[in-house]
Amino acid sequence: YKGKTTLKQIELPRLKELLRSDLNIHASSAISEINERIGTEIPRHRIRQALKELAAEKVVFVAGKKKSVRYSLFK
Repeated sequence: YKGKTTLKQIELPRLKELLRSDLNIHASSAISEINERIGTEIPRHRIRQALKELAAEKVVFVAGKKKSVRYSLFK
């Protein structure tokens, strides 16, 4: 394989762990801020999907509604 390596096709478990690590350092972050930090090549809908799953697993706390949603880790 001689193509470029990107994060576009990152697996969901790896993406979840990446999000968990990012939120451990940067609490109360908007999805746009998270996307900028972990890589803009990752589609935002994949990040949103992973954050929803982490919220359902009670790993991530979601505060706010619509455009003012902020994500943090449960303590």
